[in-house]
Amino acid sequence: DLAATISRYLMSVKPLVPEEEYRAHAELVLDFARTDGPQLQRDLVQKDAAQAEAGTYPYHYFEAAWDAGYLASRGPLPIHVNPAMGIVTEGLPNSQVTLAAQYANLFARWAHALQSGSVAPDTPSADMSQFLAQVGTGR
Repeated sequence: DLAATISRYLMSVKPLVPEEEYRAHAELVLDFARTDGPQLQRDLVQKDAAQAEAGTYPYHYFEAAWDAGYLASRGPLPIHVNPAMGIVTEGLPNSQVTLAAQYANLFARWAHALQSGSVAPDTPSADMSQFLAQVGTGR
């Protein structure tokens, strides 16, 4: 239901931006709901129904786009973005428990560094605010 999705979306945006910016954004979103939104919603529902009827991959209308645009990427991750890059296994027991413990420790240290503001930007103009979104989300 497009109206319910838009309502939930606007509720999620409201606490993140100043009121003036929210009003301008809400106006754009509501314009989308009146113009392109209904046709795009019908197209998505139709595509999803066709894929469900076929019973083959992709099983959800968004799955193919997700796989192609995000999971299929084999580009390198920037340094210091993935705490697993700091795991050193040399000289340690080769077990899942050891690896999991190291990962948990590194992630906790990374999250603390982000939250405390001690992660230095790569360049003077780098926007470090996006790094906080890494904690509690996944790739």
